[in-house]
Amino acid sequence: MEIYFHIGRKLKELREKLGYKQLEVADKINMTRSSVANIEQGRQKIQIDVLYELAYLYDVDPKDLLPDLSMITKYQEVDDKVKIQNDKTKMLNLINKLREGEGK
Repeated sequence: MEIYFHIGRKLKELREKLGYKQLEVADKINMTRSSVANIEQGRQKIQIDVLYELAYLYDVDPKDLLPDLSMITKYQEVDDKVKIQNDKTKMLNLINKLREGEGK
């Protein structure tokens, strides 16, 4: 979701720079204000058509809303490390449960 967080942060920055309120943007692109807020906070995945509508509204190239490849790679590396750590934790918990079962 880090990519969506980056996109949302960029969208919020552009909206504020242009002086729009979330409700104004929502009305212009036929969405709810809460959807705009969730997109800006990275809590909601943005659909490609909405990305293009917002890029048009904010007068930017849609590519400018996307993170560069180095950021995507960085986010993927962090995500992979978290997944590995979660897998290790699950494995250790399983081993401990099996050991507890042997002692009974």
